[in-house]
Amino acid sequence: ARGTCYRGIACYLTGQPSTPTAAQITAQEAQQRMLREVLSGARGLVEAVDIHLYHQTDTVALRVAWAQSLLATYGLRQPLWATEVGGPDPAVAEYSDAAQAEELRARLDTLTELGLPVICWLNLFESGDSWRWGRMGLVRDTLPKPAYWTFAEFTGG
Repeated sequence: ARGTCYRGIACYLTGQPSTPTAAQITAQEAQQRMLREVLSGARGLVEAVDIHLYHQTDTVALRVAWAQSLLATYGLRQPLWATEVGGPDPAVAEYSDAAQAEELRARLDTLTELGLPVICWLNLFESGDSWRWGRMGLVRDTLPKPAYWTFAEFTGG
C-alpha cells in the first residue's frame, strides 16, 4: 500500500559502519568499497535494499539510478526501498515549514514515479536532539506541520 512502512526485513543495507553486514547507499568512495563487499555476498540473503535520501531534492532520481545500477552489477533483483526520506537537510538547504512541505511532495512524487514500492519519511515528530534531523518531523509538539498534511494527502489518509 502506498505510504506504508513494513517491518520484518531479513536484512537491509543502512549506514551503520560498525555492523559488517550493513552499508548506506551514498556516493562516497569509502562507503562504495564497503557496499561492493556487502553486495557481492548479499545475493539470497536480503529481501530488500534500503536507500536513505536526505540530500537535495534534485539529486533523488540520480541517487536511485546509481543504487539500482549498483544492485544490477551484483545481480541483485531485490526491490530498492527508501526507508529514511527527509528534508530539507539544513546542511545543504534552508529550512522552513513551507519548504519542507514542498520538498516532501517532490521527493514522494519522484520516488513513486521511479517505482519504489516502500517509502518512509524519517520522523513523525520533531525532536530537539539534532540540528540536522530534528526539524524533519511532520508534527511539532502536538500540531501537524504543513508537511504532515502533504504526506496525508499523498497517502490518501
